Amino acid sequence: MKLVEQVYGLTEGFPRHERCGLASQMQRAAVWVPSNIAEGHARDTKPEYLSGLTPARGPLAELEAQLIIAARVKYIPADAPTLASLKRCHRLLHGPMGSVRRR
Repeated sequence: MKLVEQVYGLTEGFPRHERCGLASQMQRAAVWVPSNIAEGHARDTKPEYLSGLTPARGPLAELEAQLIIAARVKYIPADAPTLASLKRCHRLLHGPMGSVRRR
């Protein structure tokens, strides 16, 4: 959820012409991560929970690419805290996935 908040805050500073482009795509990808996790968590079985965690990886990777693009076109600093938050989300997501698979 913190990543979502950061992405929304970060994209507020994007040029006006990017509001419906890159900014919107980044916001959508960021929202999909916790949405997929929540959907999986609401399921009754471990395999269903895992089936919710797995799709969260796609938007997380998509958001990573979009953050790199935003940094390369100088919309955000290359060392933006959002990039660090994204890496933390990768780690947090893979932890439960490994745990569920081992059970």
